[in-house]
Order: sequence, then C-alpha cells, then structure tokens
Amino acid sequence: MIVLVISPARKPGRFLGYVDGELIVQSRQPFLDGARVLLERGHAPSIPYNMRRANSDVPSFVTTTIGHAAELRVDEARTRFRKFVQFEEPISEAAE
Repeated sequence: MIVLVISPARKPGRFLGYVDGELIVQSRQPFLDGARVLLERGHAPSIPYNMRRANSDVPSFVTTTIGHAAELRVDEARTRFRKFVQFEEPISEAAE
C-alpha cells in the first residue's frame, strides 16, 4: 500500500504530499493529484492507496487504489467527488 502523508503548505488551502519522505505533490486536492503523479511515475493502478495527515496515524479515507483515485476530482460547488477531466497543463509536482 502507498500512503500519501500531507501537511499544510505555506500557501493557504494547499497541501504538501509526501510518499516515503519524498515530496511528490503540492495541491489543493493532494490525494487525487498525488495518485495521478504516482501513475505518471509508473506505479500500477491496482496498488492500494490512502492518505493521512503528518500528525496522525489514522487514514483519511477508506483505502482505494491509485487508479481509482486518479480518476476523480473534487466538485467544489457540491463538495463531492466527480470524474476527473484531463487539464491542458501538467500537474504541479513538488520540484517547481
């Protein structure tokens, strides 16, 4: 299982997402964007995936797969998940 560990970024509303201590994403929706980064890096879509906050050992969600999480986006108007639609710009990785 891959666990994304998040902590607040300096910019309000954004989070830093780490996997095994490596910063992989900075995002407003780190769980979903982190899954897309992991897929781009060659991880199998079937790998179990979850997230937790840096100061907690409790998972944030019911465990899913990288592939399933990568297919979703947040519908901010209705505060629920929706099907992801690819953007023109690449996902902002931590290396920026």
